[in-house]
Amino acid sequence: INPRLFDDDNNTPVEHLIINTLILTSNDKTMTFPKPLRIKIENITLTINDTLTLSIDVEKSNISGIEIGKLQAIDLAAGGELLQNIALNSNSYPLFPFELVNLTTFKVRDDMDLSLSSLPSIFNISVLVTTVGEDSRIVEKYFIINIKDKKNVSLILSNNKIQENSPENTSVGYFILQDGIGNYTINLIDDANGYFKLNNMNLLTAQKIVENCRLNHTCQLNHEIESTINITVAILDPITNETYRHIRFLIQIEDENEPPYNITLSLTSVSKDAEIGNIVGIINAMDDDINQTLTYTTTNPLFNIIDNQLILSSKLDHESRNSIPVYIRATDDGQPSRFTEQLFFINVTSVNQEPLQVTSTPMIYYIPKDSNSIPTIIGQLTVIDPDENENFNITFNNSNYQASIPQTNTVPVLLNNVSAIYAQIYNINIMDLNPPTEQNDTDYYVN
Repeated sequence: INPRLFDDDNNTPVEHLIINTLILTSNDKTMTFPKPLRIKIENITLTINDTLTLSIDVEKSNISGIEIGKLQAIDLAAGGELLQNIALNSNSYPLFPFELVNLTTFKVRDDMDLSLSSLPSIFNISVLVTTVGEDSRIVEKYFIINIKDKKNVSLILSNNKIQENSPENTSVGYFILQDGIGNYTINLIDDANGYFKLNNMNLLTAQKIVENCRLNHTCQLNHEIESTINITVAILDPITNETYRHIRFLIQIEDENEPPYNITLSLTSVSKDAEIGNIVGIINAMDDDINQTLTYTTTNPLFNIIDNQLILSSKLDHESRNSIPVYIRATDDGQPSRFTEQLFFINVTSVNQEPLQVTSTPMIYYIPKDSNSIPTIIGQLTVIDPDENENFNITFNNSNYQASIPQTNTVPVLLNNVSAIYAQIYNINIMDLNPPTEQNDTDYYVN
């Protein structure tokens, strides 16, 4: 029934004093007691160095008389009222290596030290607190003291996983000291060949990613090369620099779906007369992620890609273009999928066509009698070829004969009396290096 809160002295509300009217209900009858019930609520709590606590850790030391802290008692229900009269329970006090001096100073006894092997590691301290007021009474409170060896400290890492190819200064996790007492420092004594570094208690990546490192497999934190890496951390005393422990941690390098790289095309030229469906070249790419399938695509409408073959899908015109840019994309099937693109230039080349016509023209030459033999033009070949800047291999049945460098010009040529094309005319002189002398008219043949 909505208790009333009040103060006996000035009738003002106080949280830890409650008046409640008692009502008895029985057999459909209700009786209200004339005198209310007065309730006082207490919440007596111990503090050490002004901090609410149920336990405190104390370093195991061979020094006697060490002060642990200021021990006090307060009543939280009375707004944190300080209770001055506290004492260690005399029944258990002789068993403890502690004492309370000047009413509040809790310390190790001068005739004891906490390094003795005969002492337990946990003490349950009984404290007697005397309340104030007309209903003063003695309340027994407890707190626990844990005796800890500073060397028995442990270290954990909040996270030991890092994604491969992570950039410099990526946080792996934070080191957390446990079960220790006092202050410590940590030092990274094995950083896995410079892969990691420390910033206070934060473990960071230390290596910069080198551009194009996948081409020669020099990327740092590469899951495909090393899926785990060990580091070692030392725990030290910040004052004496004494090393308490060496702890090894296993860092897991998580796989990242890396994009393909190093796209290659086996051939980068195609004949202008190539047929639709002809294979231009074979596409290949590299991917560090094993067991993945690569898919190749292009947006150039002149080509199509089936599997890893670049195929001609439209007729080419050498006269209008002699080089065609083609972007080829390689996409993996990872989650999420990644891709890379490479630009290739496909050269459109001409086909070496057969000569359209070869003719020979015999010549008459005159040699004065009694003269020496001198090289003489004895005939001429005329070659009509649709290809420009051609070279010809001409052989003879006699070593006396030799072909000169051809003279060229371009003329229209009528084919089959129907269509005309432009072709190159090559005029080639035939030389006799040692013609006959001192003879009458002679006919001879050159094959």
